[in-house]
Amino acid sequence: MDSSTLRRQGGLDEKKEITHHSPEVEMSLGPACWLWDYLRRSGLNGFFLPLSGGADSAASAALVGVMCQMVFDEIQDEQSHSSTVLSDLRRIVKNDKFTPLSWQDICKKIFYCCYMATRNNSPETLQRAKALAHELGANFDEANIDDVCDAFSKTWTQIGKTREPS
Repeated sequence: MDSSTLRRQGGLDEKKEITHHSPEVEMSLGPACWLWDYLRRSGLNGFFLPLSGGADSAASAALVGVMCQMVFDEIQDEQSHSSTVLSDLRRIVKNDKFTPLSWQDICKKIFYCCYMATRNNSPETLQRAKALAHELGANFDEANIDDVCDAFSKTWTQIGKTREPS
């Protein structure tokens, strides 16, 4: 790309203010950018996350929330003379008229969470998972997976009985 192309696109003449983020903010922005890039390039139309109500899945969900905030901010940014982000979002959600009114609108279209309960879970973890999904605007469902866990445990036990320790 030559300098005249950059100038036409506003790249060389446009003054940008340097923003220094705290380490915590930097740690959320990098993965959020990667998530958006992955979603754009993958051809998928969203993310699915088993949301347990614990810290690890909550942190992952928060990164998707940060990604949705960044996408929304870019769409709303009047300084951005490009509609690429909105075009990408519309392609992802398969709706060429979709224009989000909030970052939660984006989450509602692309983020699906499920609380996969077992007999070992507490009502508190379910409430935390529901509250986080609601705050993010994510789709939320719950399912009991005791039968799946029991079947896996039984299968693993049988494998262990037929196999010699190495």
